[in-house]
Amino acid sequence: MLATWKVLVSLAVVPLLYVIYAIIATIYVYRHDILPEYRKYTPLLVIWLLPSLGYSALKFGEAGMDVAK
Repeated sequence: MLATWKVLVSLAVVPLLYVIYAIIATIYVYRHDILPEYRKYTPLLVIWLLPSLGYSALKFGEAGMDVAK
């Protein structure tokens, strides 16, 4: 029951956090005038990069546990 609750909460919270992080990154890039010609792509980059990073960390951790065992 507890694992099901964690999965259901993560299905709602994780995408919400990705959107919040994309907004924060976009505000930061516009305020500090970082790469003006590419800053309009910041939300797309963050939305693509965060799940990719999470997936690769999961795969790397899984392989690391196999090696450790």
